[in-house]
Amino acid sequence: MAEYIRSLVVISSIIIGVWAGVFILSFAWGLYKNNIDESVYKQLSHIQIHHPRFQDENDSKFTITNTNAVVNSLQADDRIASVSSRVIATGMVQSPTTASGVKIYGINPASEITQMRLKESLREGTYFNSGKDNEILIGEKLAEKT
Repeated sequence: MAEYIRSLVVISSIIIGVWAGVFILSFAWGLYKNNIDESVYKQLSHIQIHHPRFQDENDSKFTITNTNAVVNSLQADDRIASVSSRVIATGMVQSPTTASGVKIYGINPASEITQMRLKESLREGTYFNSGKDNEILIGEKLAEKT
């Protein structure tokens, strides 16, 4: 009888250990996959094309010339799902109580719907559908600062 109980304890321990290992690996894989998806769809996109000097100096004066030709050639490639062009600059936002540095993305709202999926993440307000020029979309932390 003692051997039966000992065998049952060993088998149970192995089953629990294997289950715990599979659970931890699945959980870690889910976190990893979510991190990649969040990075690609909300921050980076799959590929970025910059002026050669933009990465070094991060200055908005380093833009790609003939942007329409570049965008059109990328859109003509069947392997590419979507293309959007952006202008990236640094700036400052100021309120009566604080000032803060910000990164500014100038986007085409129609093409960015499939790129950054900002509309899905919107908790309050609307996604650039009023038809007005120069609309902005700011994050919750920045809104609380100002």
